[in-house]
Amino acid sequence: MKKFLIHLIFTISLIGLSTNTSLSMGSSDDTDSSSKMDKNFIEGKKAIENNDFNKAIKKLKLSLSNDALSTKENANALNLIGFSYRKLKNYDKAFGYYAEALEIDPKHKPTLEYLGQAYLETNNLAKAESTYSVLKELCAMCKEKRSLNKAIKNYKKNNQ
Repeated sequence: MKKFLIHLIFTISLIGLSTNTSLSMGSSDDTDSSSKMDKNFIEGKKAIENNDFNKAIKKLKLSLSNDALSTKENANALNLIGFSYRKLKNYDKAFGYYAEALEIDPKHKPTLEYLGQAYLETNNLAKAESTYSVLKELCAMCKEKRSLNKAIKNYKKNNQ
């Protein structure tokens, strides 16, 4: 019986490893375009780190236009484009890209955090708090929830 359990656990482990590997590797047809896409995505993120938001938007849009990103990466790219527009104070476009990211993944925590921040920057505390409530339901201690909560507290303190 003990040998059977050990064999069963070993078999399940192998199945799990092979499943994870096949899921993460994607199809062989996407290899070339994916690496090109990743380059634009990475350059877009680097541009954000350097506060070059116009370049970030350009690179991230290129990554989307290549249609080589996974669904999760698309949500991330759309969120970062929204973030860049928010930093440029172009809130209409920021809200539009956040909405697109949430259409792909309604539980995308980084987008929800940045959306809440955008609501605060446009003096819409009620919507920021509503967005915070969604984050609160999704995660107890995630950094996005903590960050938005801190921003809401600061907003209330500075706008009394």
